[in-house]
Amino acid sequence: MKKSLVLLLLLALFSFSQTACDFLEDSTTKAQGNDEEDKAQSGDSKIGSAVVEAKGIGKTREAAINAALVEAVSKVHGVTIESKVVPSDFVSIETISTPDGIISKILAFFGLSDLLGQGEEASSGDVEKSRQILFTSTAGMVQGYDVISEESSSDGVEIVLSVRVAEYKESAIAKRKRIATLPFRVSQDSAVEFEFVEFLGTEVTNFLTQTQRFAILDRDYLAEKETEFDFIAQDNVKVEEKARLANTLGTDYILTGTVISINKKTEVKEVPYTNRVTESTTISSSLSWRLIEVATGQVILSDTTDFESRSGKGSANSKDDLGQDKWLRIPAAVMGERIAREIMDFVYPLMPIAYKNGRLTIPQGGETVQTGQEYTLIQQGDMIFDPYTKEAVGREELGVGTVKIIQVAPKISYAEIVKSSLTETELSTLKENQYIMRPLSAEYKNQLSNDLKAKEAKQQETQTPAW
Repeated sequence: MKKSLVLLLLLALFSFSQTACDFLEDSTTKAQGNDEEDKAQSGDSKIGSAVVEAKGIGKTREAAINAALVEAVSKVHGVTIESKVVPSDFVSIETISTPDGIISKILAFFGLSDLLGQGEEASSGDVEKSRQILFTSTAGMVQGYDVISEESSSDGVEIVLSVRVAEYKESAIAKRKRIATLPFRVSQDSAVEFEFVEFLGTEVTNFLTQTQRFAILDRDYLAEKETEFDFIAQDNVKVEEKARLANTLGTDYILTGTVISINKKTEVKEVPYTNRVTESTTISSSLSWRLIEVATGQVILSDTTDFESRSGKGSANSKDDLGQDKWLRIPAAVMGERIAREIMDFVYPLMPIAYKNGRLTIPQGGETVQTGQEYTLIQQGDMIFDPYTKEAVGREELGVGTVKIIQVAPKISYAEIVKSSLTETELSTLKENQYIMRPLSAEYKNQLSNDLKAKEAKQQETQTPAW
């Protein structure tokens, strides 16, 4: 009981000490706030500050402050804050330590000297404990605070604070649709398959990143990330840096699949009457893949992708030129890009946003779009609903022409009209989401041809007199 009362007095002592150094604390916290604002504006750091108002109620002033700080951190981070002692560089022990004997003098002033034993004095450990109690629940997130109002009554203290809480500000990229590529399963557990899976994942990740449409989340280097988190959590790291913790993003979709086969076959033949030896190398692979919505487990997109390549160059003496690393990269690069393009065309098909001087402007470029590629220009219609499930299954699509990529920049590309049933007026007044572009295939060519013939026939009927 005696120790508890002493501890309460220590908290009161902290209150006096805090009042004595208000100017210093205010200057420090304001400087910290200004630094964070500068960092946020310059873009050099993603750590910023959120200023929130919070109210705390407690039997003592310090208990009320502690409650207000916990509420402030909870408002910003939206989670229950883990109890953790704030590092000493946030509120130094020197700030609240007292000269020897000062506790006894304060107790004597209030006529409470008998609370301490004869010759007993509060230790620095007790002072440290009081500091820990005050900040125990804020997990090092508080950069500073100002007192807005304070009311005391027989029931305790009610205090309102303006608190600056360290906050990790997400980049704009984090707001995109998120995809995590998980290692594909293998059918034979061979070293060749595992190496192929590694190359395949790299190719898919590279392509989807270059589209600048998705936030690609890493799942390969989680151990290294956890090591960095452990470092940030140490007491000697700046308090505001701890705002980086507990910000790992969950993904919207996972891409995974199974490698069905991966083979390389080399045939060596002697050419009759020439004394020459040639080789023919065939690389074949097959895999199935799925794009799964994490929240529901639904398979959004799936396909089986095959690859085969034959090469007849070289001689028997040079058959080792195509080493394992290289021959695995060939199908991985082709199939990885094929999978990524199919995902991209499904989720974010190319969409022209303007037509000027005979060219369509497309807000996508880089290596994801190639000069010379041809696409079907599709006009989107009304939404179509499944008659049984009543779910939206997509929009009506009408092929209205063929376009060809003629220029590619890092973030934008241009296409010319190869063939189209649209007039110049219709093209120049195109609206967002009105048209999309899909890769030109035999199926689309046939569909486009039929659509164009139907539209031309309809126009002729309209223009031909009825007599």
